[in-house]
Amino acid sequence: MLIDAAQLTAEQTAIVGMGQRNQLVFATAGSGKSSVLAHWVLARLKQGATPDRILCATFSHTGRKRLETLLQGRGAGAPKVHTVHAVGFAACKKLVDTGWLHSMPKVLNPAEPDDAETLRGHLFATMAKLAESRSDLEAIDPTNQNCDDLLHLFDRIKAERKFADFSSDDWHDEWAAERLGIEARTLALYIEFERLRRLHGFYTFADLIHEPLQLLAREPEARRDLAGRYDFAVLDEINDLSLAQLQLLRAVLGRKAVMVAVGDESQCIHAQQGADPSLMREQFAACFHDLHEGQLSGSFRFGPELAHAMYQFMQRAKPEPRVVCRSLSKQSTRIVRMYRDEEPEAVVGVLKKVLDEGRMLQDYAVLFRAPADAIATEYALIAAGIPYQFVDTPPFGQRNEEAGLLGMLAMGGKRLHRLPEARRAFLLEAAMGLMAPGLSRAIDAQSGRADWLQKGLQQLAQQPDILVDFDYLLRAAEKLCDTYPNSPQARRRAERLIQQRATLLGLEDDAPAAASLIAMLEIFEVEDELGRMLIDREKLAELRHALHQTIDFFARQGWSIATALSELEKLNTYSARRTSRQGAQLLSYTQAKGHEWSVVILPGLTREKLPRRQLGNWLDSARHSLTERRLFYVAATRAKDALVLIAPQDEALKLSMRQAQYSAPPADHRASRFLYELQLRAARDAGKPA
Repeated sequence: MLIDAAQLTAEQTAIVGMGQRNQLVFATAGSGKSSVLAHWVLARLKQGATPDRILCATFSHTGRKRLETLLQGRGAGAPKVHTVHAVGFAACKKLVDTGWLHSMPKVLNPAEPDDAETLRGHLFATMAKLAESRSDLEAIDPTNQNCDDLLHLFDRIKAERKFADFSSDDWHDEWAAERLGIEARTLALYIEFERLRRLHGFYTFADLIHEPLQLLAREPEARRDLAGRYDFAVLDEINDLSLAQLQLLRAVLGRKAVMVAVGDESQCIHAQQGADPSLMREQFAACFHDLHEGQLSGSFRFGPELAHAMYQFMQRAKPEPRVVCRSLSKQSTRIVRMYRDEEPEAVVGVLKKVLDEGRMLQDYAVLFRAPADAIATEYALIAAGIPYQFVDTPPFGQRNEEAGLLGMLAMGGKRLHRLPEARRAFLLEAAMGLMAPGLSRAIDAQSGRADWLQKGLQQLAQQPDILVDFDYLLRAAEKLCDTYPNSPQARRRAERLIQQRATLLGLEDDAPAAASLIAMLEIFEVEDELGRMLIDREKLAELRHALHQTIDFFARQGWSIATALSELEKLNTYSARRTSRQGAQLLSYTQAKGHEWSVVILPGLTREKLPRRQLGNWLDSARHSLTERRLFYVAATRAKDALVLIAPQDEALKLSMRQAQYSAPPADHRASRFLYELQLRAARDAGKPA
């Protein structure tokens, strides 16, 4: 609900009242960013502006719905709110209407099954064509999941590329390797896929931004026809914008439109999608003339103790945020510290007390650095009978990486044939994706698809009797040799499949689940296979983390293969029953952005899990560390009444918490170093009434 204009703070009033000059507003979490933009729009309408001459744009659908609700609450006549990609679509339509583009392209949405299948089909065809001339593409894994990851990486290239430096057919391998950390074969795929995409005349969402900019670079005169539609504009969530998105917005607005843009650079967590907080500091001034900088430093969400802790924490970021966070909340936000080596039991204890006291569980959120970190907690919640809801992510056993391990366990324990057909098919496909992605490299030359593998998986799911003795691995080996009769690599892989079958036959039901999985991962060379997969390397790190977290959970439970499969199938069944909108909310730090809860619980604050360690040298260390810091900032600032921090027993941390000054963690610290940097003693003193 939009607050009355009389209740605006001095900072907010100054922004709303400035309607004749471009503004860039640096904000903090919970400072009423969307409300200020809504009041700014209403002020322009009162001054005589018409709704169709005001552009309202946000980065996400969540932000769009929030701003739209605030504007519509004041009656009819409010302008529509668009996402940045919707602005790109409108720009394409304008360029078609003015003759700069020949026709409106078909936009393929990866979220729609038919469109996703079409995109994958084009990518399969691209792989098949390039595999004829490039030997390094023999290691491509054209599974559906990997195709989706490749398409995501292609979109990121478009978001980050310096389109003004070269034309659409002039690509620079050196720039791609340095800026994106991708291999030459990936870039070759990208170039060929782009040629195929243009030939067939379809767009992805990234092309709604990319293609108009390409046209404007070639035809500067088109800028005059594109600009001029708007007199005013509000831009929300600008901390998530890529350079390409910012420059398209600049082209759409032209020189005459008056713009106000708001963002929190400490919440820039989508670096892998091209977001860059330096855009707020550098590029906005270059794009928009006569730019006035403002700020929204007061948070209405949380109290002074948390505000001071987050201020101290983000002061260690380089560069430091422009805004000094202060609390405007009428209530305090307690920071509760819990030292427990068994994190799931600690979470259950907190939520069980909530139930006993008759409070609403949906006001409580349990946030994890990654979905895979929630495995043990979800199992503990089910065992305790506490309802919960996963937000924007499937529960354990339905995520591909974890399902792959369950499928491997079921295969090794000779139990896959006992499962229902639908579940068996899902686990089998996920397991084969981990165990033998090379099988799908035998691409059908005519269709460009690995149809024989998909059909084989369907047959396996429908004929469980042939699963017991693993004859399908023998059949796969034969098919591989028949498809690549002259390939030494195919012959070696077929020999390994036969050896792997012998190993699987030797596994017993009572073998330890964790040790068996580790052995199977080594046997099937899963780590090496994953390293060769052509996917975004951060996604690769997330996948490896999920595998290790799952195995670690099995090891701590001490389950055999038979027990693990039995317990986890129960979990898969119970999770559907326990999932409830009235339950506690479970989600990752990234998914928590844009939300708030009365109480936020942060388990997993260990040295190993936060900040996530950088794997390899592919990612700039400073950028990676800064992203981890911003993720923790986003998670912690979702709390209104209380923030519960769950860390392992760490005597050095306890001592640090009692000190007024920051003390660096010792070499043998167990808790996350981020907890040392919160300086909670100083934050608690700052939160006391004067």
